[in-house]
Amino acid sequence: MKNPEKILAERISRLRKITGYSLSYVAGKLHVSVHTYIQYERGRRRIPLEKIRDFAHLYLVTADYLVGLTDDPLPPQMRDNLWEVLRERVEEPGFFDDALLEELRREEECRRG
Repeated sequence: MKNPEKILAERISRLRKITGYSLSYVAGKLHVSVHTYIQYERGRRRIPLEKIRDFAHLYLVTADYLVGLTDDPLPPQMRDNLWEVLRERVEEPGFFDDALLEELRREEECRRG
């Protein structure tokens, strides 16, 4: 079994890349320097609990997913209304690019069967 800190580092890196966020954007959202954020992604710096909460909020996933307690990233209460939650959260143009939104829609359709 992998170390939860290693899983956390891998997952925050993957989520940042999937969303297309820059290092500086995520660092700014977390109120840390880019250097500190890079250390988080590389697993070279322990991530405080409040930052794990901030990551979960930023990426709309559970803290359990981030640390490897589950492989399901969505909180149960969001599963049925994911698109409504995303629409409410994403108000600024260009937040997600169209290709990413289409990929997310296809994944959700596949999940629902």
